[in-house]
Amino acid sequence: MSYEQHGMWVAQDLRGRSNTSFSVRPTYRILGPLDVTALTGAFTDLVARHEPLRTRFEVRHGQLVQVVADPAPFSLPVEPVPELAEAERDAWLRRRAVEIHAAGFDLETGPLLQAHLFMVRPGEHVLLLRMHQLAGDGWSMGVLNRDLAALYEARVQGGPAGLPELTLSYTVWAQAARQAADQDEGEALAYWREQLSSLPADRSLPTDRPAPPGTDYRGEHVAVEIDAATMAQAAVLARREHVSSFMVLLAAFGVLAGRWTGQREVLVGTAVANRSVPGTEELIGCFAGVLPARLTADADLTFAEVLRRTRDVLLDGQENEIPVERIVAALPGLAREPLFRIGVSSADGLAAPLQLAGVEVSRLPDDVRYAPYDLEVTLATGDGRGRLGITFPFSLFDRQTVQRLLRSYAALLSAACGGPEQPVSALPTPDLPAPADTASACRGPGAEPAGTSRPPAGPTAAQAGDEALEELVRSVWRKALDVEPTGTDDDDFFLLGGSSLSAVRVSAELSDALGFKVPLRSIYEFSALTELTERLGELQEEYADAGHGPMFDEPAG
Repeated sequence: MSYEQHGMWVAQDLRGRSNTSFSVRPTYRILGPLDVTALTGAFTDLVARHEPLRTRFEVRHGQLVQVVADPAPFSLPVEPVPELAEAERDAWLRRRAVEIHAAGFDLETGPLLQAHLFMVRPGEHVLLLRMHQLAGDGWSMGVLNRDLAALYEARVQGGPAGLPELTLSYTVWAQAARQAADQDEGEALAYWREQLSSLPADRSLPTDRPAPPGTDYRGEHVAVEIDAATMAQAAVLARREHVSSFMVLLAAFGVLAGRWTGQREVLVGTAVANRSVPGTEELIGCFAGVLPARLTADADLTFAEVLRRTRDVLLDGQENEIPVERIVAALPGLAREPLFRIGVSSADGLAAPLQLAGVEVSRLPDDVRYAPYDLEVTLATGDGRGRLGITFPFSLFDRQTVQRLLRSYAALLSAACGGPEQPVSALPTPDLPAPADTASACRGPGAEPAGTSRPPAGPTAAQAGDEALEELVRSVWRKALDVEPTGTDDDDFFLLGGSSLSAVRVSAELSDALGFKVPLRSIYEFSALTELTERLGELQEEYADAGHGPMFDEPAG
């Protein structure tokens, strides 16, 4: 099994087998002539295609192992909804959804993907899905929705699904990734020792109340929309500093969190897709990892300086990516309390909506949310809009506290993007739910934040003879961004809509096409098409001179 699966299993075990924090639970309303037999068959085909969906976990002789079952027919219960008035019917459905989602998963017997179909009336159904994160992560939901749609249409029409052939299995990837982490972690561990050696012993948040015994982390998700003018300024700033809009929003959150907690630096867990190996982007599985990131809130820096340090911390962390449990094992002092209380992830492009042929599918809002951390922060950018969402547990926070954090964030981000050269101490947080003088505490003594700022890379022209390489970059961008590069100076990855997640996809696609690893950092530092084309040419020469072989081979057998 992978380190990511092992870490998820341990987290689930610590919170109790009945805790449902670590699951994905979308609910869909389906209008139209749904073919229930075809839908059941599509689920059967889906589980046969992706082995993590038919995997269970056992402890044998003190060791945790995964057991992959053979493909088998999928069980899709169909439950009629009582004939009630509309309001009473909706309330009944909500109660049943809560009952089903609260059931938890038996990790030893499975299954880790479950579905329940309610027949509301002729032509209307409600579909509940439950997938444990041991079986699939946020990216996996996009794969699941795409594959399920294709398999359903194939069942309805009696033809092939037309899905891409899987060139890699999850178990093969897990074995190779685990071996690579065991063999090559020395340099990475040295990096993390340096990064985390001076962490404060107390990393708790100023909660509204102490955590009670047996906290179930049931809570709510609230969000603030970022206005278009601020996002336009954020896009200009991102292009100037060779970062993504996600990094701009994250840097601002780091400043806010520092003010709120009274700390000069705030440690957060940043989600990483962990799908740089070609072929993994087509798989459902537990790939997503989490890396520590020390976000600076030093009030003596300008916001532009904070942004550069945020960029360096994230990129340096990804270049030294190893499973977080290996980091904790190497630094025993970190295990005394949770490594981080705040988790941060991007909500961009994770899951395309579910679509089924011949019917209309819409996702229903979640009545209950679970926070895997004390605070789970999601940042979304795209189409000129931005959004910061926070999922919080009722046991720790009041809704009003989180709403005040969001209002303060919106004001801070607007001022920071409008004047990035002003000192952080001048940025407003008008409704921050913390003592008013915490800004001065952020300027207190402490170690210099990790990473060194780099000057933005200047634009260069693609060398003659690089037409094929430039066309490759264009085609990969076209696929990742769903836009056509213009062939002008506006051909900048982030200006065309690139995000942190699509940068990972581009890095993986280019690596697959060129036969050598294209560092994620290159997508940021050489964000113009001509810059990236020239850099790829340089990397091509370096790898040829070094005599590197293939990046990834499937183990024999």
